[in-house]
Amino acid sequence: MKCEKCGHDNEASSLFCQNCGNPIRSLEKWESQVTEDTNREKTESGIPDRKTGHQGKNKGIIIAIAAVVGVFLIAGAVFGFINFQKINAVNSGLKNGEDLLAVQNYSEALVAFDGVLKLDPNSAAAIFGKAKAYTGAGNYKMANTFFEEAIRKEKNSEKLKMIFDAYIASEIQAGVSETDLFALLDRASEVTGDSKYADQKSSYTVKAPSFNLNPGTYQGEQKLEIVKADANDMVFYTTDGSQPTVSSIVYTEPITLTKGEKTIKAIEVNGAGFASKIIEGKYVINDIPTTSGGSESEGSDSGSGTATGWDYANFSLYASSTLPDMAGISYYVGNVMDGSDNTAWVEGGSGDGMGEYVQCVYNGTSALTIHGVAIKNGYVKTTTSFAENGSVRGLVMYVNTSPVANMILERIRDEQVISISPVTINPGDSVVFVIDSAVAGPADGEHDTAITEIRLF
Repeated sequence: MKCEKCGHDNEASSLFCQNCGNPIRSLEKWESQVTEDTNREKTESGIPDRKTGHQGKNKGIIIAIAAVVGVFLIAGAVFGFINFQKINAVNSGLKNGEDLLAVQNYSEALVAFDGVLKLDPNSAAAIFGKAKAYTGAGNYKMANTFFEEAIRKEKNSEKLKMIFDAYIASEIQAGVSETDLFALLDRASEVTGDSKYADQKSSYTVKAPSFNLNPGTYQGEQKLEIVKADANDMVFYTTDGSQPTVSSIVYTEPITLTKGEKTIKAIEVNGAGFASKIIEGKYVINDIPTTSGGSESEGSDSGSGTATGWDYANFSLYASSTLPDMAGISYYVGNVMDGSDNTAWVEGGSGDGMGEYVQCVYNGTSALTIHGVAIKNGYVKTTTSFAENGSVRGLVMYVNTSPVANMILERIRDEQVISISPVTINPGDSVVFVIDSAVAGPADGEHDTAITEIRLF
């Protein structure tokens, strides 16, 4: 018999659609037919036997009793048959719903589970099925409602665990806070009596990755690395400021940051599919000032002057990275040429600062000859600041892109003077100091490397 609602072909004896649970035969007609047949039997059996006298009366009584018993037997059979049909339709509807979930047909799965609930409004399995369908469709608010209802209806502890497992996974997909997730885990442990939920909190907590460059403004192309908290995890990221998911770009190599502004967001995902909190960094990349190369000043092979402390005003300073201000203290790159021991430039990259640099662009009006460099290495303000910050070990000096000196510095607070072969720079040229190696601060192993002063002479 075909269901008027969904069109499914059912067996002729079916009272309910085996696909959607919709009634396909009128129970009233079925029951009235049974009642009519029974009444007819009662009427026929109630005709007295005039030929037999008392024997006829006794026979009539026996027939009447038999008729009553027959009515009850028939009614019981009808009830049993209807109940069997109902159970069969419920089970069929549940199976159909689960099959639809398996192929991600969530809208039809909801229809199938609704059909079951028409037959059995208290079916925890159907309510659970609707919760899973809403999760699959991304409607986590509705999923939450039906998970809660399924937990209230379900009495079987093992099935409760299945509900909580799916509920927890749904909440993780919804991006609930760690506090809310842990509260659900504690509740699952309490309701099911299984301590695994509370014990597994650590597996649901994924540490966030980190950037090797602090967010900020940089000169020239940069390579941004995303450092995993766990080498076995995967990292996914976006470069347009959108929220990263497991469908975003998989991080496999450093991200090249070119001129312009980019907002990088990233998450770390463990083997179980659980994600960390999102990290975010906004990076502004400017061009490195162009250099002219210049020519020697007229009338002098070595240019028109020699670098001294008074030439600081003729340099524009840039840094590859800078540690963000803390407690009102600035680590701005300009500190390296302010003539003060109370300030310092502190690099902001990850690790010990290798590869970080200070760029000094010469803004003078004539050529300048440099004979050496005087450096106050580390953060020399106090013994504490010196101990708590790293210092430079190897420092390479460039003029534009040509190396002119490799310097090895001591970890001392005194000024260190290094003479170099005289080199002439012209307006627009860059003098660049690149950290080749560093020594971490021994007091606490801090990896931030500092330079207090750089003086050209």
